[in-house]
Amino acid sequence: EELATFGEFVADFVLTAAGQLSLQTPVYATLVGLLNARDEEFGAKVVKGGAVRLDAMIRQGRWVNAKLVLRFLAELVNARVVKAEGEGSLGELLTTLLGPLKEVLGRLEGHGAHGPPSRKDLYLYLVVSVLPWVWDALATEWPDGLPALLETAFAYGDRRVPLYKKQGVRCVLEAGLDEEEEEK
Repeated sequence: EELATFGEFVADFVLTAAGQLSLQTPVYATLVGLLNARDEEFGAKVVKGGAVRLDAMIRQGRWVNAKLVLRFLAELVNARVVKAEGEGSLGELLTTLLGPLKEVLGRLEGHGAHGPPSRKDLYLYLVVSVLPWVWDALATEWPDGLPALLETAFAYGDRRVPLYKKQGVRCVLEAGLDEEEEEK
């Protein structure tokens, strides 16, 4: 009954905390997993809210917070709230985040690509930073997707030009979409 009354508040609180307190990410995911066992609608609210926050943080250039929210979503796989494979899964989200890297690889082979290199490096940073938190689940439950994800990451890493050679020393973790549009 209390989840029906306070579910929105609790979901918002957990998402806010998960986006700011990195050491507690597994604790928050476990809490959501336990509450999800009682009310699957609550787990769905948290996952949907996490996806919305991740998108907003990426758009705002809040990369560290985006990484923490993505780590939380990855921990929800371990808590059995989010699937590792299939539609709406963490695997699908990670593949989507690496989409711009595939565009760069395509451009190197004569196809077009969008966005500055720093943006693509940050997408790679987001994906690679959460893999240790969910590696076992992805290796077990997404056996075909994980190698493909790593292949894309390694192929991009092998072909990219280091940013410091192009732009001098600049912290790309503070670059939002607005700043990148101005640089073009």
